[in-house]
Amino acid sequence: MAHGKGQGHIRDLGIDGSFTGQAVMEELGRAYSRKTINPPWNKRYRLELIRSHGIRFREDISIGEDKLFNLEYALHCESCRTSSAPLYHVSTEVADSLSRKPRGDLQEQFARLDAGLDALLSDESFPAECRLPFRKADNFLRYRAVYAQAKRMHRAGAPRSERLRTIRRMCRELGRQRLPVPSGRFCLMICTPVRLRMAWLIDLAAHKLAG
Repeated sequence: MAHGKGQGHIRDLGIDGSFTGQAVMEELGRAYSRKTINPPWNKRYRLELIRSHGIRFREDISIGEDKLFNLEYALHCESCRTSSAPLYHVSTEVADSLSRKPRGDLQEQFARLDAGLDALLSDESFPAECRLPFRKADNFLRYRAVYAQAKRMHRAGAPRSERLRTIRRMCRELGRQRLPVPSGRFCLMICTPVRLRMAWLIDLAAHKLAG
């Protein structure tokens, strides 16, 4: 995996190095939590691994299908190498980008994505110690997704009442799942307002993130 550069900022994947054994899962788990594992453009793949395990992009998902592909690929990895060199320059400000357009089926797509992630992270054909770093990272990302959705609604000009209603609904859904809160001060800072359903605070943070 290599760094990408977007909006003038290098996205840090970690250190330069080669990893084998459990260290592979720990390193890829860190990339997963920073969402640098998602895009295919900053990686090189072994074609024989993809073919031998039948790894494919899901055609029924239009949000996060690259994340599912890369997670499944990562769970089969026995070694990986990371580079801190900024090998790619990626524009994230394309006005007509599909990822930036309003979507009427966002909740349905996210539900499919979450179901696909759960299926992979619960698949006992992969050793539990391999799945654990990704499960911890995925729990954190699900909490953070509440802020991301609120930020999207701010940028789309959604009224405050609609934003708060959506935030509360997402908080309730996460509460029903009873996801463990990952350790660390930053994780607690993100997760606690969601667990306490502090919609006004999440909305305020999203407003600042939306710029």
